[in-house]
Amino acid sequence: MSYDNSEDLINRFISKFGEDELNKLLLSRLTEDSVLTIIGNEGVHSVPPQYLHGEIFVASRGNLDFSDETSIKCEYKKVLEELFAKLNERSWKQVYFVPTGHTTLALQIKQLVYHVLRQSTVDLFYSKGTYIELDMDYRELVSKATHNKQSQSDA
Repeated sequence: MSYDNSEDLINRFISKFGEDELNKLLLSRLTEDSVLTIIGNEGVHSVPPQYLHGEIFVASRGNLDFSDETSIKCEYKKVLEELFAKLNERSWKQVYFVPTGHTTLALQIKQLVYHVLRQSTVDLFYSKGTYIELDMDYRELVSKATHNKQSQSDA
């Protein structure tokens, strides 16, 4: 199938899938390839742009309904289902995480990323005006601990 010009092709795409889908497609091609930054909750805290890598995914916005256990579980389920869909869109080489929002939601997000992708996130740490990207190598930590435990039992 051929088209006379790019404008015709773009218009057909928008007619079939919508402008938002076109924007997502173009943005994903123009950003860092296969890199995702997850913002736990967008709202009060702004994140300096140098810590936003690749495609940006906002897991939640503003205040969530934490009025009772059922509401909390419903809110978390909605957030995690949307994140699950995002994680399965493609093969992500690196995932950065800005753990804003409620602590238990941040824990759930980090755990879901690991369960789906089998990789740890690079987490943005903030304290007293300073940002640090924490990239913890858990495999190395576990390997060393296992080796040390084995060495102690051999002695």
